[in-house]
Amino acid sequence: MQPNSSPILLIFILAAVSSWSLVVHSENHLQIRGARSFLGVSLAQSVWTALYVLELISRTPSEKIVWDTLQWFPAILGALAMLDFAANLTGTCERITWKLTALPSIAFIVMIATEPLHGLLYSHATVITGAPFDQLFYPYRLVHWLMMGYTYFLLGFSIFLLARRLILASGTLRSQILWLILALSMMVGLNSLGALFDVRLFNQRDIAPLTFGVGNAIMGWGLFRYRLFDLAPRARRLAVERMEVGFIVTDIDLNVIDMNRSALDITTSECRNSDPTTLPSLLNCWSSQLDFAALASGSVQVVQRMHAGRMNIFELHMAPVRSDNDQADGYLVTLRDVTESGRLEESLRLSEARYRSIFDAMSDSILLYDADGRIIAANAASEQIFGIPTSQMLGKRFSPSQWQAINEDGAPLPPDDYPIVLALRDGIATHGVVMGLYTPDNRLIWLSINAEPLVPDASRPRGAIAAIRNITEYKGMQRQSMALRLERERSSLLANFIRNASHEFRTPLATINTSLYLLSRHTDETRRREHIAKAEREVDRLSHLVDVQTRLASLDSGLTLAFAETRVGTLMDSVKARFARPTEQATVISRWNTAEGLPMIRCNAEHLAVALQQIVDNALRHTLPGGTVEIDVRSEGADVLITISDTGNGIQPEDMSRIFERFWRQDDAHSTPGFGLGLPLAKVIVNRHGGTIDVTSVVGTGTRVEIRLPFAGPPETGGATDGDASSSEHRTSEVSALQ
Repeated sequence: MQPNSSPILLIFILAAVSSWSLVVHSENHLQIRGARSFLGVSLAQSVWTALYVLELISRTPSEKIVWDTLQWFPAILGALAMLDFAANLTGTCERITWKLTALPSIAFIVMIATEPLHGLLYSHATVITGAPFDQLFYPYRLVHWLMMGYTYFLLGFSIFLLARRLILASGTLRSQILWLILALSMMVGLNSLGALFDVRLFNQRDIAPLTFGVGNAIMGWGLFRYRLFDLAPRARRLAVERMEVGFIVTDIDLNVIDMNRSALDITTSECRNSDPTTLPSLLNCWSSQLDFAALASGSVQVVQRMHAGRMNIFELHMAPVRSDNDQADGYLVTLRDVTESGRLEESLRLSEARYRSIFDAMSDSILLYDADGRIIAANAASEQIFGIPTSQMLGKRFSPSQWQAINEDGAPLPPDDYPIVLALRDGIATHGVVMGLYTPDNRLIWLSINAEPLVPDASRPRGAIAAIRNITEYKGMQRQSMALRLERERSSLLANFIRNASHEFRTPLATINTSLYLLSRHTDETRRREHIAKAEREVDRLSHLVDVQTRLASLDSGLTLAFAETRVGTLMDSVKARFARPTEQATVISRWNTAEGLPMIRCNAEHLAVALQQIVDNALRHTLPGGTVEIDVRSEGADVLITISDTGNGIQPEDMSRIFERFWRQDDAHSTPGFGLGLPLAKVIVNRHGGTIDVTSVVGTGTRVEIRLPFAGPPETGGATDGDASSSEHRTSEVSALQ
């Protein structure tokens, strides 16, 4: 740093101060839309400028790199804050995908924070001696251009949002936005040109802090000339000051912090001279008739008092002033002169106050509709149930496009069946109607609704009233109870599964383990191949069991099946091929009879083949050696009928009701492999194809399974059938399937 650098540092310090002044101005107007985001922009500029000054006065390269690194954080965060400010000011905040927008910021920030690990930013940084400040120089790489391009994109998009709003704006708002665009465009333009053309000031290529000073001067002019962030509060204050109703504002401790002119005029001069600082002392000084406890509880108080030389009647009401989190931050007391209304109006107001107290005190939502279906009254419970301020409900109709209604079974509830529609249109009273509503923010609330038409004896109802109770918690308890029952059932199924799985996997795993052990012991190649083949068969068995369970789970989870026109003969050939491979066990004769000329069926061939394979495999496994399994396929009416008959042991009559029960097995000793999932899987697949499956069995004689599936269309006479029409009526084959 050179001796003549102090005046230049003063320029940068003034730029930082100008940014900070905008921080203070924004902090004083945080209740205005966009002020919080603008505070973030100005704070980022101020921090960036301060870090830049620290970089300038640093002497060593390591110190300069530290301060230069830290400048990237306010640069990126400030650009995001500017986009948020522009979106809030223009009302487009909800249409910006903030998670996607902020994702590059997070990536860049992580990259900056981890610079010592990868060295992508400053690996070739050097310090060039010069006047008035030494310059930290490093070549711009792709990552630098990406970060700068990203920040300029955010700022450019902010300018676009403001410019689009400028077209529709008028008056003071147009002037405010115009000055913001000028300041922002100047900063973005000068900075981008400086980066592209290597413009240097004071021997430094980063000119952003200087542009901040100029830009903030323009923004400051717009802020104070056109009252940005300040016009709406001033307008509200002016309106309140001109109202004839008196307003007294207190904090949570009832200390008086503000009164409008009407309140000052209504409260007597002697009370003002005594300078009461709390609301109770002010009102007690003003009138001894006042019941402050009743007023604080929300009751409307009516007081008679001499004012302007005559007896006047005043109405007082006290309500809490709530923050965004629904906590009371203070109280608002209204004083209204109702003398001109007379005693009748006083009586009516008291009656209305009582009605309103009861109305608001009710835990159920009460909605009053006019004849056109507009809401003309809503109590506080309505706001709690629907999450919409009552002020926004009044004068509005129920909008089916924003609120999706459903029945208890989850089916959509047509708008014509809404209870309030029935009451207004048909004069029909409804009681205890349960319906669910998806709110605009996608919350599901359950309601019990009573709707009554007003003046039901007239030709057309003049309105309707609805009492709505939120039963979401009750429904939740119902769901919890149901979930508990389902969880118990799942636990039972899981216990069954674990018990069966442990048994079914233990045997093949033991066989595999033994085969591997013997394989390591034998040197005879023939014996080694035998053990390898035995292990492979057990692996195939395990794979088959896992495949069945996986397929059943997929179908249970709502797997969508792709259907296509399929030849019945081709389908049966694929099933038969599954059992054509011989094994070392005793044979069971299987006969496959498929009628010729069958129409094609619309199905998912893969899943339907699996279902048929499960049933055939079941028949083969439960038929003794030398027995017969016959598979017959023919048409019957509009269906294809597939029959699988075996000469096995049959099923006990008392067990017939459980054959499609998952994990159930007739063989309690588990001497045959399987999970008890074959028939359940087959039934699920057949049902998904619109078919049926029926089982009949005689103990000692065998079992017969009939599967009916609908054809895709009438029988064809051309080449689309399952065989040549000139061949015999049936084609019959015998294969040796092994149990």
